[in-house]
Formats: sequence, C-alpha cells, structure tokens
Amino acid sequence: MEKQSFLISFYLRRNRVTKAGLAPILSRVTVNGHATEIPVKCHVYPEQWDQKKERAIGKDKLSAEINISLNAFRAQVLEIRNRIQQEGRDVSIHEIKRRMTQASLTRMFLKEFEAYCELRQKEVGVNITQLTVNKFWRVFRYLTEYTKLEYKKDDLPLPFINHECIYNHRTTKTNQKYPSVNL
Repeated sequence: MEKQSFLISFYLRRNRVTKAGLAPILSRVTVNGHATEIPVKCHVYPEQWDQKKERAIGKDKLSAEINISLNAFRAQVLEIRNRIQQEGRDVSIHEIKRRMTQASLTRMFLKEFEAYCELRQKEVGVNITQLTVNKFWRVFRYLTEYTKLEYKKDDLPLPFINHECIYNHRTTKTNQKYPSVNL
C-alpha cells in the first residue's frame, strides 16, 4: 500500500450565521488531494474563531467545550482512518464521511438481540413461557461465543449481518459443539 496524504482542517462557515449570531464549524478531510466537508455540529461566535489555529479563542466555557469537541472529532476521524487501514482497504474520503455520518446510527447486532431477549423475558407468564425465553437466551449466548470465536469481536454492526453470516453460523454450529436450537 502506498503512502497517502491525509489532512483534517476546521473552518467557520461565516455565511450561515444563525439568529443568535453563531456560525457553524465544518471540517475538511483531505485524502490524496480529494476533499470532503463533514459538519462538526458545533457553533461559535465568528469573533471567537481563530482560523490559523483552527480553534475557538477565549477562556469562556463555550470556547473550551468547542475545542474539546474539535479534539474528539479529530480523534474519531483518525480512528476511522486507522480502522480502514487495518481492514486492508484504501482510505477514501467517501468511506470516512460515510462512517462519520453513520457512526451514531449504526446499531449493533448482539446488543439489539439482547434487548429483544430482555423484552421477551418481561412477557413470561403473559404471552410466553420461561422455557421459550431460555431458548432465546441460549441462542444469544451461542451467537456471542460464535462472534468472539469467528470474528474476534464483542459485537457486529447490524448492517454486517447478512445471509452469509447466518449460514456460516449455522454450519459452524452443526460442525462444532453448538447443539441445534429450535424456536
């Protein structure tokens, strides 16, 4: 993999000032000369922004919180870049932007399944028996073990779960120690 140029910069969009006088801060992520804008979701008074330092100036609480948010944003972009590289893929602005905008939207499979099991547990005696709920918890335990064994992760993003993932779990389950669970 060849070396890539990578830059994260912040700037103020002065032409989009709110009624309160605050302007939004945007980031510009550049990879190999290609740039994209990602909103930071922070606003600052234009007179409290230093473009050379790419920071909010001032000693008030708002400026401190904005600078902390900018540091966290930069760290998140760098973490996403490192993850993409660890996956053996080329870093692109489109992939970084997609992961940044969907980072908070990504639901995790085992977390969702555990919430479902807890929901079903509350229905014991009303709509469902304890034996059936025990089967749900057993499947959850098997999936947790399988995820750690096969993917070496604690959980998987829900969009990652597809036919191949389910089929591999089913064939691994029948070939290894996992008994069949009928729901």
